[in-house]
Amino acid sequence: NGTETLTDAERLGGVVIEEAPKRESADATKKKNDNNELSSAALDVSIGKGEIRVRGVGDKDWRQISLGNVRLEPGTQIEVPKNAVVEVKRGKRRSLLYGEGLYVVSDERNTLVRIMRGGVDMQGNEEDARVLVPGGDVTARGDVPGGSRSKVTLDQDGKAKVIAVKGRIKVVYRDPSKESETLKAGQDALIAPTQEDGLNTEETPKSYPVLIVRGGESFTVRDPSPPVLIGFDVSSCEDRAMLEVMDQRKKTRVASRLRGRGQINALFERGYTRYRVRCLRGNAVVRSSRTTSLRVMRDTGKTRLPDSAPSTSLDVDGRNYTVMYQNLLPSIVVNWTRAPRNSGPYYLEIRSNSGSSKTLRTLRPTHRFNPGDLNEGTYKLSFRATRQNAKSPASTLRIRFDNAAPKASLSSPNNASFKPGDKVRVEGVTVKGWNVMVNGKTLSTDDNARFNSTVTVPKNVRGLAVRLINPRRGIHYYTRRTASAD
Repeated sequence: NGTETLTDAERLGGVVIEEAPKRESADATKKKNDNNELSSAALDVSIGKGEIRVRGVGDKDWRQISLGNVRLEPGTQIEVPKNAVVEVKRGKRRSLLYGEGLYVVSDERNTLVRIMRGGVDMQGNEEDARVLVPGGDVTARGDVPGGSRSKVTLDQDGKAKVIAVKGRIKVVYRDPSKESETLKAGQDALIAPTQEDGLNTEETPKSYPVLIVRGGESFTVRDPSPPVLIGFDVSSCEDRAMLEVMDQRKKTRVASRLRGRGQINALFERGYTRYRVRCLRGNAVVRSSRTTSLRVMRDTGKTRLPDSAPSTSLDVDGRNYTVMYQNLLPSIVVNWTRAPRNSGPYYLEIRSNSGSSKTLRTLRPTHRFNPGDLNEGTYKLSFRATRQNAKSPASTLRIRFDNAAPKASLSSPNNASFKPGDKVRVEGVTVKGWNVMVNGKTLSTDDNARFNSTVTVPKNVRGLAVRLINPRRGIHYYTRRTASAD
């Protein structure tokens, strides 16, 4: 009738899953860090009647639980037998899990579980309650007066039947041909599984990638002709792994998923992409990297690096200025164009965000900073005149390293001039402070940051990647494609 509320699990002869206490031991904190920052919302299970089976993160065997309490970490599987009910609660989010069913405790803060088999009766009150299903997700809106409630059931084919009991229920489809919708009480929807989500498995493309990177690292690829097929090394996962590529418009939504063992290949167009790697046991997530980013840029790698410092001028007029530099700190001229005449000497005050400050005496209302006088950072600049006690407005100067600017210039090899297995000469120059690596080996550079070495092109890729690393600036790959067409 639309007014029914969730009852206590003990009255239903089931299990109550409560939020873990706020206080945590040092061992628990260490365990979370070791799990690559999975959600800290561990769950307590209080069993009133009946039995369930659970398989924790990294466990090989199932555990039978009947009486007492147990804590469940994100990624833990819960198997609910027929006629048993489990109540999952996080804050004011709650859901009943019906047997016979299989569920995975979510590591996402606003999501309760992923349904692998069975059904749920969930309620959002003041806070949204969300569950994941093959092919999409369902959210009971908590911002509706009286809350929202929905029943979600999976059939044998993995299709999710969604029934709105009360309030507003948001249904999101992974199928790009279907738009998200909001159901009112009495309405229903059907979510079909896709190859990118749920119980179905989409294996990684079998083509050879242009380069192979470590799964979970943040990096930039500079390639002559994107899109570029990138191989992600996921051999750290004991079993299979899943690469999740995030939606660029909705940052918390997964746009696509690829699964594989040892290595996962994925094609990326130009631009920024957020992704993460998850280790699986069956369909359950047992370990996850933090969400990080990659960027693909069209770059021939032959742009000449500047051999002189950039130069610019600014006026202390109250405006904000940002100066980007590539490999040499800039030369900057600071002027006070509206200074009162014949009021010198003048004093230029420089205050940095780090807390340091200094004052320079000048005969005229202008001063030139030579390259290196001002390091990367943020500064407040202002002039004052001695005779008329006048003072200029303060301007903010930001000196920033241009991470989009080229980090190297490669003179050899040329693109598509070699084949897998060939020996090629890698020659070029990089910005000072960057280490150069190819095939996992560091190339030596001279005093002018030039490098020249002979390397062998790996046979398991269709390209050669020159890896540039700077502890502060990140990782950039300069790629050259092989002449092979496959």
